[in-house]
Amino acid sequence: MKQLTLLALLLCCYSLSIAQSKYFEKKILWDGNSGQELWQIVPKNGGIYAFLGHAGDESAATYSFFAEIAANGEIINSPVYYEQGDTNLYAAKMLPNELGYVIAQNEDPDNWGDITGYMVFLQVDEHGHILYQRKIGDTTRYNVVSSMVHTPEDNGYLFVGWITINNFYRPYIVKVSANGTKQWEKIINDYTLSLDSRLYDVVRTEEGYFAVGMINSAPNIALGLGDVILAKIDIADGHFTNEWVYDFDDYYGSNTKDWGYTLTTLDDGGFMIGGGKETSPQYGYLIRLDSHKDIVWFNDSINYDCSVRGMQPLSDGSFVATGCATVLYPEVSDGVQVEISKVSSSGALLWKRHYGVDGTDDYAWGMTATPDGGFMVVGRTYDFATQQVPIYLLKTNCMGLLTEPEASFSTTVSTTALTTAFQNLSQFVYPDSTDGGHFIWDFGDGTAPQIDNAAFVSHTFPAYGTYTVRLTAVVCSDTSVVEQEVGVFPVGIY
Repeated sequence: MKQLTLLALLLCCYSLSIAQSKYFEKKILWDGNSGQELWQIVPKNGGIYAFLGHAGDESAATYSFFAEIAANGEIINSPVYYEQGDTNLYAAKMLPNELGYVIAQNEDPDNWGDITGYMVFLQVDEHGHILYQRKIGDTTRYNVVSSMVHTPEDNGYLFVGWITINNFYRPYIVKVSANGTKQWEKIINDYTLSLDSRLYDVVRTEEGYFAVGMINSAPNIALGLGDVILAKIDIADGHFTNEWVYDFDDYYGSNTKDWGYTLTTLDDGGFMIGGGKETSPQYGYLIRLDSHKDIVWFNDSINYDCSVRGMQPLSDGSFVATGCATVLYPEVSDGVQVEISKVSSSGALLWKRHYGVDGTDDYAWGMTATPDGGFMVVGRTYDFATQQVPIYLLKTNCMGLLTEPEASFSTTVSTTALTTAFQNLSQFVYPDSTDGGHFIWDFGDGTAPQIDNAAFVSHTFPAYGTYTVRLTAVVCSDTSVVEQEVGVFPVGIY
């Protein structure tokens, strides 16, 4: 069902593309880099997507970049790289604003060594070119930004992450103005005995600002374990006005290290947390919270051996999530594939898809819904043979599949009656599956078109003659139409 084709792109020295042109799986290297990954995707107008990522090779520093890609996965313009000599720059988060985009990144001079690294605020235009930048973190200690959110009250931004103090990690929050000037910073020292406490994502609701992460505190300190934390942040100075801790030790029957990586607000005032359990065996999971921050349901049947890294709420209350999973070839260095799955509004797993090829590890870091009702997933891959790390791109339909419907049918005409039998031979429609498609038959005799998903359909025509029979196969936003001229005549008359 998948066809592999090598493409020679203008900017690429390596590219792998799978399946049809509208939906695809691609792995791309460009500009001579040996390693690249996409961290975030943001839709633009006209079917274009803005991407944030970082790239580099073994002989040079890592640097973040901005790229624009068309709906078919082709690079539109040369990527814009944010380089600063030997300093490593890691992408974290991108938000659109009136000037273009605000980018949060981490500057690290010696790749997590002894030299201090810090958060960086970057304002770019709509095509990623730098307008100005500011160093906003604590410049005396290691600090990392993982996410940010716009603060419309003053048109500024709220950054969350963590800071290193005596080799321990503490939650760290920074507030900046519209132009990136630091207004205040807050180190959360409420967990003074903690070895590893971090914030990973932040959102704004009508109730205020909330962040999700992991808290490692007594009695889990010595064991290196932890629990998911949801915290409400005071926008005036960054202290936690309230917090909720979710401990899954009893659920798993053992001490666990649990992370909350991504946070989404819901229409009913609740939240969805995407995260994972890092202690073996590892699981990714979704945590559905109500407006009181109580758990409504918990699903850990997704992203085996990995964590949820991207979520997309849908209009019917269901959710699509992405990350990675060890599923296909665990004998090859714990081979990893990209996973995209759908969970119902009540937490039931509806479907799960895996992508990747033997000989590579593939990871998804972010996703977005596409205008045609499908999904775009971004991340990176690792090729065991070449030891290269190309960008990973996946575009699917609403079912998480790469296929488009192909309508086809055969006809058996009765020689003694006006009734004709039709066999539906269409492919890639899946009417019996969640989000599956349907078929519309139009027999061309004035009767109303009818939806019928049966493999065999019969129809009685009103009179002898020739009719144009049309079968339309519909899946998600895709349609395929086939027509046949069907002659209905008594024996001996043609």
